[in-house]
Amino acid sequence: MAPLAMGWEGLTPALRCAHLKDASRNGGRNGTAVIDHLKTALVAWAWQPGDDARNRPRTPPPVPYDEFLKIAELWINSGAACPEPN
Repeated sequence: MAPLAMGWEGLTPALRCAHLKDASRNGGRNGTAVIDHLKTALVAWAWQPGDDARNRPRTPPPVPYDEFLKIAELWINSGAACPEPN
């Protein structure tokens, strides 16, 4: 499980984006390393059916994993722009 400092719950899309790009908050990763991390079994686990820590069924992300990776790579390779903060 990710450290609390890396948690995204409750963050706006702009803040999530900023955290993902900030090496001091993303495990010291640059863009290439972020993509490498997204390809790990740890991240892919989110797309696997199963129960959470409280034995409730987990809901997988709405985007298929392979599509998620393509979008993430496109985002990084096109400059990793973030939405404007609200």
